[in-house]
Amino acid sequence: MKIIKKKLFVLFLLCCVFLTYPVLASAKGTEVKLVKAIQTKNGYVKAIWKNDSKNADIYAIFRKKKSEKTYTLIDFMDAGKTKRQSYIDKTTRANTSYTYTISGVKKYDLIFLTGSTSLSSGYVTRTWQKPSGKINCYLIYQDGALIGAVNGNKTSVTYYCNRSDIPDVDVYAVPRKALKIYNQTGVSVKAPALKIPKITSVSLVGSGKALIKWSKTPAADGYLVYRRTGTKWAGVASVEGENQLYCYDEKVAANTTYYYIVKAYQKADDKQIYSRWDTVGKKVTFSNVTVLPGKGDYSSSSVYGAGLTEKQRKEVQAAVTYFFNKYITSDMSVIEKLFIAQNYMSATCVYAEDGSKNGVHTAWGALVYKNAQGKHEAQCSGYSKGFKALCDAMNIPCWYVRANSESYNPSHQWCMVQVDGKWYIIDPQGNATDTQYFGDIYPTFFLLGRTSYCGMSGMAWDVAKYPAVSQTDYSKDVIAKTLSVYRVDQALLKIWGNSIQVP
Repeated sequence: MKIIKKKLFVLFLLCCVFLTYPVLASAKGTEVKLVKAIQTKNGYVKAIWKNDSKNADIYAIFRKKKSEKTYTLIDFMDAGKTKRQSYIDKTTRANTSYTYTISGVKKYDLIFLTGSTSLSSGYVTRTWQKPSGKINCYLIYQDGALIGAVNGNKTSVTYYCNRSDIPDVDVYAVPRKALKIYNQTGVSVKAPALKIPKITSVSLVGSGKALIKWSKTPAADGYLVYRRTGTKWAGVASVEGENQLYCYDEKVAANTTYYYIVKAYQKADDKQIYSRWDTVGKKVTFSNVTVLPGKGDYSSSSVYGAGLTEKQRKEVQAAVTYFFNKYITSDMSVIEKLFIAQNYMSATCVYAEDGSKNGVHTAWGALVYKNAQGKHEAQCSGYSKGFKALCDAMNIPCWYVRANSESYNPSHQWCMVQVDGKWYIIDPQGNATDTQYFGDIYPTFFLLGRTSYCGMSGMAWDVAKYPAVSQTDYSKDVIAKTLSVYRVDQALLKIWGNSIQVP
């Protein structure tokens, strides 16, 4: 089954599509007096000009490379009220020379378009009809402020807006004749070289696992990390994103001296541009690279399964240790660990239709036994006991819970876990079977409060025997934000393999 990761992103879909324009003799607009273009300290380029708000409501920013003959429209911005205006171009490539020119545009040269605006689950949609004539693009205003532009072949736009009421969204068509490049000479500047990133720390976060952190390089598209023990550098990781400032080396040994370096890169057409790097590197040696899981309970009376033999209990302990060493690191939050543990059980264990064999009511069935398809098998009790064993290894307080006679299903079992001082419900079997049937790695019964879980499942329990559960769910927004990190993505890729798509 193909599992698609439905990560919640705050999407802003307004983007100005770069379009190339010739000089137009019949165009309207305003000539702008350019001042200069400079490099910024954070690795970008800034164009500066004198503001002429009396004759321009909007400025069109054009750019071309040194090797290009024709300017490209890259963005629009409101005129504002300051004496000088500036625009920071964050799309430049390092060590590349650019020339900028600016043109003023009056709103009366644009075409105001009527249409409908709707709001659904935080997403605003504005529609319109395409006017006659050649349209370069559409400018989108929300509550009077210019917020973006879309291509001239569009008739609608959708973007995220964190509000409950429908905003005032206006759309203006920009006809070809409304744009003119007055100053072909422009002002030129060379984009700065990529700043050299520095390794800030290397620390042990798991058995044989080192966490490598480095400083940010503005305008980087990603980073390459290398290590050496002798004279030859070897790749450790390649990560994407200017703000992705850590990775893991999962093959570190005790009493071995390592040197780590990192270099930033940018994507430029069909090649990559690299920063320089620290040729010496960050030196580190670990005297011990073993990180032990929590002790758990592997006694003959263990909650992991009554009647398990000593051999079976040792096999459960080995399976738990394997999970802990392979997927968990000490820099993970409690929510991240619980989410990874749930996904591990969802991916590796299937629901057992026959409850009379293979230890399906124990952690052994959920974590050790394998059927002909290589999957563990368990019923709700086995899932919950297996999940508790994983929680114990991660040192997360967890209770194994039984339903009472007032429940919709009196034989059902699940778990309670403690997060930020409060208790919430996770139903490992309910989540796993939901995943297997519907292809969603985001669990339905994950950190729920009592009201939601009882309402959704019809379950009840003897409250005097267990901790008091929060009446409300853990914040879904906080969960989504917490899980939108590189280390969780990497763990999910290990668990689900090629059957999951992680952005």
